[in-house]
Amino acid sequence: MMLAEFETHLADVLGSRLPAPLTGLVDRAPGRPEAHFVVTLGPAVPIADNLQSLRAERVPGHDSLRRVLRLRCEVNVTAVAPSAGRSAQFTALDTALFLLDDPAFRTGTALLPADSSDPGFLINSMLLMRVEPPELVALEVEGLFWPVGTSGKAGVPIATIALRTALQPLRLLPDKLPLATGGPAVDLTIVAPSGGGGLVTAAGLAPGEAPRLLVRVVDAGERPGSGTLGGGDAAAGGARRLILTGGQTTLSYTPPAAPGLDFLLVTLETPDGPGIELARFALATRPAT
Repeated sequence: MMLAEFETHLADVLGSRLPAPLTGLVDRAPGRPEAHFVVTLGPAVPIADNLQSLRAERVPGHDSLRRVLRLRCEVNVTAVAPSAGRSAQFTALDTALFLLDDPAFRTGTALLPADSSDPGFLINSMLLMRVEPPELVALEVEGLFWPVGTSGKAGVPIATIALRTALQPLRLLPDKLPLATGGPAVDLTIVAPSGGGGLVTAAGLAPGEAPRLLVRVVDAGERPGSGTLGGGDAAAGGARRLILTGGQTTLSYTPPAAPGLDFLLVTLETPDGPGIELARFALATRPAT
């Protein structure tokens, strides 16, 4: 039960907050003969996928995370014609309309359980959609829904947190590269202001492994470059894996046989492969003199 719980609870809260003589005269559909208002849950549709739509949530009545449905639904609050006639129906509708536009209803806070029990829903917004006097107030409701009493799931305990210190700005030495067509390999040094990092564990902060860089050469269109890299270990996509020790690491670049412009692309290696781009250095090869 989740949508039914919401429909019932909205009728209860609305009935308890309406002033006399309407207090207690709100029911969920189909409603008692003496009811002055009937709450009916209309069509409900899933809220479009977004960054948050697949994650579990911590919701009222639970300490652990729950899988939830994110729904947008229509709710109709119908004023039933009392024996006093149409004028009294208008008055009742006006009273309910003004109450439903209260910020506590619009934000859903009016529907939070007072005893922190499991309601089966958490309303994020409840806005007036249309009014059809003297009978109907239609609301658009967005929120999270789940079956009451379902068990949650515990997250995986975090054993360690890896910290990486900033590696910017990187420098490439020497500053002026003597790259000539057909020339020999040139030794290069990548220098970072810091090559540290660490691990946060239950025992405290411990030194981490030295950062690993992935380097490759590309042209202006991100195609493989004309020159050749050396040093470190071979990695996927023609890259070389380098370990940043003491804030620096070395590699070599062999110029191509024809003049051209390569770029040395430096990225931080992560467990899933190349991470963010850290630097891009121009490697211009000129005709030999």
